[in-house]
Amino acid sequence: MKRDVRDILLDEENHEPIVLWDEQKKETHIFEQIAVIPYRSRIYAVLKPITPFYPVAENEALVFYVNESAEDSRLCIENNIKIARRIFREYRKLVRRSMRK
Repeated sequence: MKRDVRDILLDEENHEPIVLWDEQKKETHIFEQIAVIPYRSRIYAVLKPITPFYPVAENEALVFYVNESAEDSRLCIENNIKIARRIFREYRKLVRRSMRK
C-alpha cells in the first residue's frame, strides 16, 4: 500500500530515505530527511541529497513543501527564496533549542 508523503515525513519511526520519482515512475533523487517545519498552514521538509546532483553541494539541503492535491500529496521544491530562508531560520532555531537541553 502506498503511504502518503505526509505520513512518511511525520512518522518519527521512519528512518528510510525519501525517494523522488518522475512522471514515468523513474527514481530521480534520494534524500535524507533533516527536519519537518510547519509554516503558514503548509508542511515543509528540509531534505539533504544522499545521491549528489548539480547544483546542490555536498553539505547543502533543500526546502520542499507538501503539495496536497485531491488525489495525493507530493513534495515540491520551494522556489520562493524568502520562504526557503524562513524555513532554514526556523530549522536553525530548532537546532539551537535542542542543543540547550
